[in-house]
Amino acid sequence: MGAIIGVAGSTALISSVFAAEELRGATTAQSIMYAGPGDAYPRGLRLTAGLQIGIQGCTDGATWCDVEWRGKRGWVLAAALELEENGDRIPVSALTVPSTTFELASYWAANYKTRLWYGDRAKWKNIGGRAAQSAQAGASGAQ
Repeated sequence: MGAIIGVAGSTALISSVFAAEELRGATTAQSIMYAGPGDAYPRGLRLTAGLQIGIQGCTDGATWCDVEWRGKRGWVLAAALELEENGDRIPVSALTVPSTTFELASYWAANYKTRLWYGDRAKWKNIGGRAAQSAQAGASGAQ
C-alpha cells in the first residue's frame, strides 16, 4: 500500500507505509541533529552532507524532522533533507510528509538516557516556545 505525497504541482509515489516504515532520505548539507525540534534543545550529532538517513516524520509545516542515522535519533531542519524515491531526490520542504509530534519525556527516555543532559529534563521541557521561534527563524534563513 502506498501513499501519495504532493510535490509543487505534481505527485511522487512513496512506496512505504508511513505507520510501518520510516522514509529513506539524505542530508543535503552539513546539519546538527538536536534533541528536539529546535536549536534551543541540546545538540546531538553533527551530520555531513550526503548521509543516508531515515525520516520518522516532520513537525506540522515540515520545519523540523525526526530522523535516524546509524541507530541515533534526533531532529534536523527539513530544509537540509531530501527524500529518496526510485532514484529521485526531492527536498523534504517541498513535500507533505507524515506529521509527528514531540513529547520530551518519552522521546528522551527512548533515545537519550545516557546523555549528560538527560538528568536536566525539567530544564528542557519548557523550551517549546523558544524552539518554535528558532525553528521559524531557521526555516526562513535556510531558504
